[in-house]
Amino acid sequence: MTISSARWNKDILLLGFEEISTRNQAEEIRGAKLFIETEELEEDDDEGWYEHELVALRSASARRP
Repeated sequence: MTISSARWNKDILLLGFEEISTRNQAEEIRGAKLFIETEELEEDDDEGWYEHELVALRSASARRP
């Protein structure tokens, strides 16, 4: 599916899709979860990580002198 629009309504992100053109079609997918294949994304985003990329990582802290 291709996202055609996105906007926030209070704390809910509302998405529009090119393939969904009527209100009835939209109601059919209401509450659906959207998943993407992150392997297909470009790797130039140095601003953050996806949640699934952080699962099972080990953390450590260094003491400052």
